[in-house]
Amino acid sequence: MRNRGTGAGGANTNKSGLQFEDSILGHLKNGQEYDFGTTTLRFFKKGEFLREMQDLKNVEFQHNKQPDGIYVSKDKKTIFILELKNQNESGSVDEKLMIGPGLLYHYKVMYPSIENIHLCYIVNGNFFRQKKYEVTVNFLKQHNIPVFYADTISYKLKMNDLGSSRWSDCMIPFGYRMDHTIIHDWIMSKL
Repeated sequence: MRNRGTGAGGANTNKSGLQFEDSILGHLKNGQEYDFGTTTLRFFKKGEFLREMQDLKNVEFQHNKQPDGIYVSKDKKTIFILELKNQNESGSVDEKLMIGPGLLYHYKVMYPSIENIHLCYIVNGNFFRQKKYEVTVNFLKQHNIPVFYADTISYKLKMNDLGSSRWSDCMIPFGYRMDHTIIHDWIMSKL
């Protein structure tokens, strides 16, 4: 079966997601300590979290969840998971947000000694501020999972459709920005 969508799935999804992650988390460094009031948390991306926490992982489980970004307390009793989801056109990313409560449960089973596990989503606000996503956002709020919005910085022109000699005026996001104080404030409210 061949995906005939407009940029949906595969390499385009990965490219778009990585660009989004870099725009939002690119200034944070693996293993770096960051102060939140009187508490210091260390930041990790993807596989670095797995290496840092491997001594706490429930050995019965082979599954390795790799968060886009995560803050870990020095005593490894509290974590703040940052999951980033980018979508610019119709697709299934919005459905992936609905698994947030299950994702929290998964982390609790995989790391039983962690006492406080918190999750937030950071999403492309230009897409997810649509009225139809209010149901998803409200569902997540009921489970204490906040959704934070990143906004598009600017656009660049995509000039040629693949496999075609036609030129188009399709605009694609160039980068994203967000006010990181809202994430800082959320973390502070949980410490």
